[in-house]
Amino acid sequence: VTELIFENGVKVNLKPTDFKNDEIVFRGSRWGGSSLYPDAEADNATYSSFIASNSGNGKLTNPQLTKFMSGKVARVSVSVDGISERVSGMSNVKDLETALQMVYNKFTNNHLDKDVVAGAIGNQRDLLANMEATPTPEKVYSDTLQSVVYNYHPRVRPMTSARMAALNPERAMELFKERLADASGFEFTFVGNFEVEKIKPLLATYLGSLPSSGKTHEYKDLGIYPPKGKVSKTVKKGSEDKANVTLLVSGEYQPGESDETLLSALGEILQIKLTEKLREEEGGVYSPYARITYSRFPSARYQLMVGFGCAPANVEKLIALTQTEIGKIRENGATPEDIEKYVNNKKLNFQTNLKNNNYWLSALADKYQKGEDIKTIPTGDKALEKVTVESTKAMAQKYLTGENFIRVVLLPEDK
Repeated sequence: VTELIFENGVKVNLKPTDFKNDEIVFRGSRWGGSSLYPDAEADNATYSSFIASNSGNGKLTNPQLTKFMSGKVARVSVSVDGISERVSGMSNVKDLETALQMVYNKFTNNHLDKDVVAGAIGNQRDLLANMEATPTPEKVYSDTLQSVVYNYHPRVRPMTSARMAALNPERAMELFKERLADASGFEFTFVGNFEVEKIKPLLATYLGSLPSSGKTHEYKDLGIYPPKGKVSKTVKKGSEDKANVTLLVSGEYQPGESDETLLSALGEILQIKLTEKLREEEGGVYSPYARITYSRFPSARYQLMVGFGCAPANVEKLIALTQTEIGKIRENGATPEDIEKYVNNKKLNFQTNLKNNNYWLSALADKYQKGEDIKTIPTGDKALEKVTVESTKAMAQKYLTGENFIRVVLLPEDK
């Protein structure tokens, strides 16, 4: 990997590959995002990317852009996320300059297309209004789940038609421009079929010339986390004889490769176990889902989410079985057989991923963001050696205590 820093402070990391003969993928990011704005501006900030993407690129409206891009292979998207600004894109070799021009425009040349944006907002508003007029059981359930899991935080309320109608496109575009007007702190990674020396002048022209103040950019931790303790919520909606169940265990974790490797392993091993127990042995659920996710930002937190659909009569029995399976891992660790299945599958996927541009892009961007050694990427599967009966037991005892436990159940109205 070749690492560049331009005079404006923008960093660029380059990894040429020969996995595909006509593909270049890239990503850039910087801390900040909608977290920097007060709750009153939250919707305009959150939808600023939506407003900008519906307004075309540079001086071109979206219909003009479609015509201009005919025969070209290049895509760019720019988003203002919760705690960051992010640029994602791809192109073939020939059209990399076009992709970089599109990136440059997103930082320096944004114009609001009032008519197209008004239509896009209107479509979203009408869609939400229709859903609100005759809410499905699944809609009521998902809205309740979202509210409960994020402790009714005002930033993650389910969107409504009234709030959609209240969006201010002019202000949203102002916020988008504000976030992108200063490129300081941005770090880009490019992976694909290119020669470093040939690509440098293009990068200097379009990324090295972006306006930059040199200031440090940070995000604000708004405390958007699941509630502590035990929470149970039952939604009764509809008449169909079926139920949905979501269980969530969450909390803080120790950031680092060791715990993150083992948390991922616990999630996937639980998926194996619950598929066996709930679907194959009990025949009681459709495709049970189990996964542990984690993130170091804005603070190091993990969550185990388990979900399944079943007959209303089986809800309590299957929840109890799920907790029993978690308890077994907590008491005894994962079984050697399940560990072997997990490790073999991960090793196979890893070898395949090492010849994939998007995998390298994701792995490199992740390492740079965390300040970790990128040279460990090719031997990343070595971490799987840490997945043992004893280590999974220790992790389950550390994190899967159920101390912070949420259950949200959807039942038909007459149950």
